[in-house]
Amino acid sequence: MGTKVFYILTALLITLGCGQSLQRSYMAPDYAPAAMKKIVVAPFQNLTSYPHAGVIISDLIASEFIRRGGILIVKRDKVERYLTEIKMENEIIDRSLATEIGRALKADVVLFGSVSQFWYQETKDRYPDWEPTVAVNARLVDIDSEEIVWATSTSRCGSAAFTYLFRDSKEALQNVAQATAKEICSSLMGN
Repeated sequence: MGTKVFYILTALLITLGCGQSLQRSYMAPDYAPAAMKKIVVAPFQNLTSYPHAGVIISDLIASEFIRRGGILIVKRDKVERYLTEIKMENEIIDRSLATEIGRALKADVVLFGSVSQFWYQETKDRYPDWEPTVAVNARLVDIDSEEIVWATSTSRCGSAAFTYLFRDSKEALQNVAQATAKEICSSLMGN
């Protein structure tokens, strides 16, 4: 009987700890991600009130690429230095600017985008009444063709119950952000 209760409680905690995720992605029919040898992960535009959410997400994505290996990542300070040189450090990075960055830094592709949610979302029908939420839009431009070859819109919510149980809300938000970065890289690389 005790073992059965343990398994039921474990299953319940796992279920409560699972967050929700929604992702929509596009990949150009003739694009092969395996051809990427060098990538710039540009600072993402921060559309949230959370300080530096764009930089946090772009750093997490770059770290995930490094963890996976096989692709050279241009260091963030080189990207920031280049943007400062051309007086574009505060500009929104679009396809045209991403292509320019990629050419200047001799990359095959540039990943850029925006963070539209990076905080705690109110939940009206559950207890507790908040959960960590991250939403990211990302695009990958191929430098040779100057075309967007991949895009994704990814949003992820942590489990409010899991966060409540462990009472470490900042770490919970960071965990959701890391899971979002991993999901974005998996979508792009197909694994």
